[in-house]
Amino acid sequence: MKNRGLFRFFFRMDLLSLVIWTSVIAAYNVVNILLFNRFGGETGIAEVYTQLPDIWKKTFGRFFISVNSIEGWLVTQFFAFLPLIIGFYTALSSGATISREIENHTIDSILSQPFSRTRVILLRIGNAYLGVLLLLIANAAVTIVTLKMAGYGQANFHHIILSYVSVTGISTFWLGIAFLAGTSAGNQKLAVSLVAGIVICSFLINALLVSLEISPLYGRWNPWFYFDCTHILNFNVPVKGGLIYWLVGAGAASVIGVIIFTKRDFKG
Repeated sequence: MKNRGLFRFFFRMDLLSLVIWTSVIAAYNVVNILLFNRFGGETGIAEVYTQLPDIWKKTFGRFFISVNSIEGWLVTQFFAFLPLIIGFYTALSSGATISREIENHTIDSILSQPFSRTRVILLRIGNAYLGVLLLLIANAAVTIVTLKMAGYGQANFHHIILSYVSVTGISTFWLGIAFLAGTSAGNQKLAVSLVAGIVICSFLINALLVSLEISPLYGRWNPWFYFDCTHILNFNVPVKGGLIYWLVGAGAASVIGVIIFTKRDFKG
């Protein structure tokens, strides 16, 4: 019962942030679908995309497809950017929250209760993973409902669901990195900067390697290497090894974060 109470306490702490981010992402998604409903069928849109630089096409879809399909439009206008948005969300919520609690010593009031450090941080991690999962499930539901209401009931929902699965995978990786940064830094600004820096720099490095067509040789260490929703649209499966890389990386980062948290001196 105590575990449930502490879990609910953490969930209420993050609830407002979760609702705001979920609503903003959902609104962005709905607007994109409505824009396709208005402009997506025009050949001029596809022609504009064919004239874009190769680095753009390779970065946002190594098997670049026509944006005249609703699936292609979602990939280039929504799914390509969603992991970046989730990365910033984890930096500002999970990473910043833990580091702020450590920095301001508010974590002391929780640890003064009959809870072990391991239990506290595990419940904190579980709450954060649940929050990201709820955010993505809510947006997946919004996507499907909006598509059906906009007259795209024949859209390939299998591909769309697999795209959300890929986004969930890389999002768990960012969450693990955010927890590791939050427990290690103990400083809110530093934790946010570390996570945001890793998200952006790894994205840009992957874009460079892809544009130079050497990503398969040197980019497999990069989490972005495995994220390509157009691969799903072309081959009906996510990029091989992606989910394993993301989940193992998230698990390893979380375990290290737990060890650091349990060993940390909060009195300094």
